[in-house]
Amino acid sequence: MYEEKTYEAIKADILSSMSNELDKREGSYTNDIISPVSLEISKVYESINAVIPIAFVDEVSGEYLERRCAEYGIERKPGTKAKATVTLTGSNGTTVAKGTVLLSMPGLEYLTIAAATIANGTAQVEAEAAEIGSEYNADAGNIDRLASSISGITGVSSGKAEGGTDRETDKALYGRLCDVLQNPSAGGNLYDYKRWAEEVNGVGRAKVLPLNNGPGTVGIIIVDQNMRPVGTEITADCKAHIEDRRPVGAAVTVVSARALTINVLAQVKTDGSVGAAAIKAEFTAAVGKYLDELAFVKNEIVYNRVSYILLGMQGVTDYVTLTVNSGKANISLDTDQVPVLGNVGVTVV
Repeated sequence: MYEEKTYEAIKADILSSMSNELDKREGSYTNDIISPVSLEISKVYESINAVIPIAFVDEVSGEYLERRCAEYGIERKPGTKAKATVTLTGSNGTTVAKGTVLLSMPGLEYLTIAAATIANGTAQVEAEAAEIGSEYNADAGNIDRLASSISGITGVSSGKAEGGTDRETDKALYGRLCDVLQNPSAGGNLYDYKRWAEEVNGVGRAKVLPLNNGPGTVGIIIVDQNMRPVGTEITADCKAHIEDRRPVGAAVTVVSARALTINVLAQVKTDGSVGAAAIKAEFTAAVGKYLDELAFVKNEIVYNRVSYILLGMQGVTDYVTLTVNSGKANISLDTDQVPVLGNVGVTVV
């Protein structure tokens, strides 16, 4: 707001307002007296600028965003740790202690949350990610080894690791604050249920279906921060949280969204300035962003939108073929579906 109030500008304004009968040249007594005053005044304007994002918070207000949210009972969601069931194989009687470190193929660490003893050649134990974050969500079989060998253990395999979510971003936190301010509570209206659901750690966005099973019923569908389906633990947490807040008599169901995998294949012509790998990487990121923006907002994937994204890639002059889920038409989403990007193939012809 006061970016133009620099030291130099303030000093020039003061000097210009003084009588020309005075010696105002650089190094003069008058100039030397005005300089420190101008510097201190410029610091005041800098301080005023710093107050703006404190008084009028937005997603770049840092800690002051959290302080403003606290005034309305809103807390930043810290994120959750992924969990998986791990199967250990080895010699009967071999014990694995609680806190044993397991590794996934990318090298991420998971810790057993209980001790386990091999019986009939195997033992199952729950393992939890060492840190919060969605990067710890892994396909079945990805947790496949011990960090340090244990005598008597010959193999490690895992089920799917899920439930890991990232710490809530400033953008998402600011969005929840705006929801509270713009859609005030009304004793159990649609916005209340949406807000209650999105307060839960691990929930990124929620869709509310009033009267979905008749009078007195409310259906809620949720996804995580990456607009992906959530695990059973987050779903249960969301249900319990809403049960503590809902009006008496309301019957609430909470379910995870279903993923609709979207595969995109394209044959493109280029001007030769960019390779196929770079085009594919940029195209994959852009289509993924488009699909994430659709979650619970639009119920249709527009084929021409994907085409527009492809033609906007650097180096692409035209495309020969473009298919979305093997077709060239818009794709409708069911009420409980969210689009999830699958395979993306780009070849240059």
